[in-house]
Amino acid sequence: MQLFELLSLILLPLTWLAAVLFNPQKYKWSAFLPLAAVIACVLQIIFEGFIQQMLLVYLLSVLLLLYGVFRLRKQNPAAGKKRVWRAAGVVLVSVLVAAAIVIPIVFAAVPSPTGPYPVSSAVFEWIDDTRPETLTIEPDDYRDLLVKLWYPAEKSGAAAVSGEQNAYPVLIFSHGYGMNVDDYALELEDIASHGYIIFAINHPYEASLVVYPDGREVGMSMEIVASLQSGEQEAINALLTQYQSSGEATAKQALFMRIDDMSWEMAESSMNTWVADTLFVLDKAEALSNGSETFAGRLDLENVGVFGHSFGGSVAGMVCLRDQRFKSGINMDGMLYGQQATQAALQVPFMEMTSGDIAADLNDYTYKRSDTWVYRVHINGAGHNSFTDLALNTSLQSQAELYACGTINPYQMRKIVSSYTIAFFDTYLKNGDAELLKGDDTSMPEAQFRIYAYGD
Repeated sequence: MQLFELLSLILLPLTWLAAVLFNPQKYKWSAFLPLAAVIACVLQIIFEGFIQQMLLVYLLSVLLLLYGVFRLRKQNPAAGKKRVWRAAGVVLVSVLVAAAIVIPIVFAAVPSPTGPYPVSSAVFEWIDDTRPETLTIEPDDYRDLLVKLWYPAEKSGAAAVSGEQNAYPVLIFSHGYGMNVDDYALELEDIASHGYIIFAINHPYEASLVVYPDGREVGMSMEIVASLQSGEQEAINALLTQYQSSGEATAKQALFMRIDDMSWEMAESSMNTWVADTLFVLDKAEALSNGSETFAGRLDLENVGVFGHSFGGSVAGMVCLRDQRFKSGINMDGMLYGQQATQAALQVPFMEMTSGDIAADLNDYTYKRSDTWVYRVHINGAGHNSFTDLALNTSLQSQAELYACGTINPYQMRKIVSSYTIAFFDTYLKNGDAELLKGDDTSMPEAQFRIYAYGD
């Protein structure tokens, strides 16, 4: 919940209590509360945007201000039957004030898609029968992926791909480690509304929870959970802390080498699995385009991009190194594992977005050997989980879930992430010419944008 939104919700009941309990002609200070409530609402609309769920708060704040002005101008004590009507009015307004407070909390405001297309979604379960599942004890288990699609739909409401274009570029997305694709639904829906078909992969046993169409639920592997709590992981985290605080180039280089070696040893198996998941999903997308009634011929498979958050962002980098079908990629706040072990140079345009939780230069070893453009967007005030939807639903989330969401306004964060993602993919998958990729944007001062031609 945003600052002025919260302030408006606090001032409204205080204003009403003061109106009921105090005579403004006697207690002059109470006359200022309605004005403060209206000012808070105005500031909320100006700086945080109109929120539909706050409409009753806006209206009641204005009505209480008008009521306060009336009471200041004329004392009108209630007597006889008027007291009955006054009591009824107090009860009615009290109910309305309570409803005004509850509605924004229970039905938390979320940003709507900003693109011209309505968005529909679909879910597929795809089993790769060439890859046995290594994270279960069952010998007959094969890699079983739950993939959610978001795509531009017909404005009529039909669940068909929009006919405004013959085909739409394809994006494949991977969540952060221990997350799942539903944690990014608002962001993915927004990007799809700008004319993209997005395949978002739930990576089983390393996602927080995967619920299959038949009701089966798969959580994190206990083996994986144990490895994340190991002393080796703690040692890596300690080295990362030293790296971020170090200002001496030689020391940083030595720390980086140790971090990269240890991290690659831990992450190599998962990295190879997630990369294989991504390539398999692209294969299935090609089959879908050739055979599905809904998606037949609607996927532009000549223009495919990949992106992800945290470990999913690391996977995006590795995918671009390994498969030439991907024309561009974005890493959202992820470390590129195995930078020394994987010596290939990036051949396609790539973007990295970073928060304050990840050292901005941690992936330079890979980027400096790239034969392509590398774009860097550092977002001041962002935390590692600011790239998820968690902070957009603060009223429904615990403090533990909000960990690492940073101090940035979550609506502004969503604007930054979506805007740069769309501008980048528009440029390299739609042959666009995005102004946003030519320099800093004054409407997003938190974003520090830089372009590097590392291969020159």
